[in-house]
Amino acid sequence: MTPTPRSIALSFGFPVLAILPAMMAEGAVLAGAVGALGIGIMMLDALLLSRTRHEVKVTGREEERLTVHQESEFDLDWHVPEGTTLNLDVGIALPGLLKTRSDIQSLRFTPDHADLRTTWQVTPLKRGSYPTTEVFFRTFSPLGLWAKHSRLEHQITFNVYPNLHRDRRTLATLFTRTGQVGTHVQKQSGQGREYDQIRQYQPGDSPLDIHWKATAKRNSLVSRTYQMERTQNVVLAVDTSRLSSRLHPTFPGQPAEPILERYVNAANLLAQASLRSGDRFGFVSFSNRVEHSLQPGNGSHQLHALQRHLFNLSPRDVYADYDEWGREMRVRFRRRSLVILLSDLSDITAFEHLEPTLQMLAQTHLVAVAMIPLPGVRPLFDGQAGHEDPYARLAGHVMWEDLHAYQKRLQVLSVPLLLSSSEHFVLDVVNHYVSIKQLQRL
Repeated sequence: MTPTPRSIALSFGFPVLAILPAMMAEGAVLAGAVGALGIGIMMLDALLLSRTRHEVKVTGREEERLTVHQESEFDLDWHVPEGTTLNLDVGIALPGLLKTRSDIQSLRFTPDHADLRTTWQVTPLKRGSYPTTEVFFRTFSPLGLWAKHSRLEHQITFNVYPNLHRDRRTLATLFTRTGQVGTHVQKQSGQGREYDQIRQYQPGDSPLDIHWKATAKRNSLVSRTYQMERTQNVVLAVDTSRLSSRLHPTFPGQPAEPILERYVNAANLLAQASLRSGDRFGFVSFSNRVEHSLQPGNGSHQLHALQRHLFNLSPRDVYADYDEWGREMRVRFRRRSLVILLSDLSDITAFEHLEPTLQMLAQTHLVAVAMIPLPGVRPLFDGQAGHEDPYARLAGHVMWEDLHAYQKRLQVLSVPLLLSSSEHFVLDVVNHYVSIKQLQRL
């Protein structure tokens, strides 16, 4: 129980009223009586409140799905016994990363309205899962001098998912109703089929399908047979080591976020694009060890399994172990696949450790690396002259030269290095997959 502002005002008001009689002759008794009356009223009001029991119940959904940096609403239903007249202030203890417009709401129950609903507007600031187990309410004494605070157990889990709206608008042409990539029919290289076996030549077979080496060995015409192209494997690898926690501005007017948030968005949309195209999607996350490995699969259950892992993905303050990731790829992913690695190679030591792993994987898989350079990494004389620090411009130029040197070294291994701004990173990653699929390089 706590005093209300009315109680505090009364505690100051009664002494003032008691001083006036005390200034007059023989007014001490009257002053004492006024003070005792004030104390008695406050104690009686507190006693009545302490003996009052209110049966308040609260119901609501146990799980709420929210989107980061987007305001959402959730409801709580409050119940009291029928025929009860009661004023309540209700609140919920939200985690610090969930911002709400108002922490407390007031309810007035009457005999005709024993069930009331409160609606809360919440804006999450970070992706993740945030449970809360208690809600609070307070009732007031008959004279309003005291407030009684109570709490109820009510489990709510706020699951905050990444905000994909801007990236979805950028990739709108990838999500057509037909499931095809793009809104127009595009020419593809190859015949859309793969070799199956050989058999004896039959009338009507194309001369282009004759297997001349087998024909020479058997001394009779032998033809190749083909089958329709099977689904391809797409494996996305995400580096969650220390460099993934670097803050980057994502879109104009949006707060800076860790690079890992862009990796999460790219994983979500690349998985959706590949699954809609009929391919099998796999996923690996690693830092100094492999944290999660999802075998290539298709269907909605594969996307849900991916999202459950991405939900709790967070940066780790450790160095990346590319050798461990390479061993995982050799053991778990034996079939030829398109492997896209999302990592930050700003550190020269990171590239030196990664290059041998890429050289080994490129013998089996079609590998690509994508990264987001730091802001200011560009040629020295690129753009208009400004008031920037010349040493910062020079440092950005040196890093730009290093990254392009990495590109040339990886080109020898047939491994492209995609350098994208944070705003266009997701688009470039998905477009690389689309171009590989159109060229049928797998």
